[in-house]
Amino acid sequence: MKRTLRVFAAAWLLFPFLAAAGAADDAGTLYVQAQRFFRSAPTATIGPVVVREPFAVVNFGGEIGGAPRRGQMLFRHFSFGWQLVDGEAARLRDCDLQAFAVPPDAVGALLARSNDLPVSKAPCPRVNSGMPVSVSPDEEAVRALMQTGFATESIPHVALDGGYAFVEWADLTTGGVALFQKQDGRWRKVASGGGYLDACGLMSFGVPAATARTLLLDSFPDDPYTKHQGARVDGCPRTVPQSPVGREV
Repeated sequence: MKRTLRVFAAAWLLFPFLAAAGAADDAGTLYVQAQRFFRSAPTATIGPVVVREPFAVVNFGGEIGGAPRRGQMLFRHFSFGWQLVDGEAARLRDCDLQAFAVPPDAVGALLARSNDLPVSKAPCPRVNSGMPVSVSPDEEAVRALMQTGFATESIPHVALDGGYAFVEWADLTTGGVALFQKQDGRWRKVASGGGYLDACGLMSFGVPAATARTLLLDSFPDDPYTKHQGARVDGCPRTVPQSPVGREV
């Protein structure tokens, strides 16, 4: 019994050092991932990094896109590792983090190093518009595939319906979407590229009309074009599904 107590006491004393080492490893990984995002702006500075599992906020600054910019990036820890989910050339706000299901008791700590940054003037996103509190195994699987081919982009949202996944991605200069389909229990990429894909475009890859509309409205719920035009399925030409195109994931 005494031996057990001694082992337990030793482990308890060692725990703070193990936790600190884990936090340091996380910060180092996040630093490298943030640098990759700014691959086209090598003079960008990264840090500080604040981690509150499963979320982290990374500050950045420097000459970006031909102009001095400072802001923050939001990462989430998934089963496959850290993934960038949002970024702003300004201070992230409470409402920005809440949209990605950051717990209220972690918001203050994550934003503790952002007081000197300019505050975003963009409208607050809807709560949980980025992702749910609990991420489904299907979303995890699709995000893991995106991490392989889009490791330098942010992945703010994954819409799922009817065996299809519609993913948004963005980098410093552009953005786009990717379409996945689940077959025989495995997800595969159907198409990806820069820009926007409307309901007719999704249907051209074999997505049923109702699923195409659901995926778009879930991905862009506050976008007037999507609501009134992009998600419309009437008038879409009947076409033979195209072959998979775009960047391989």
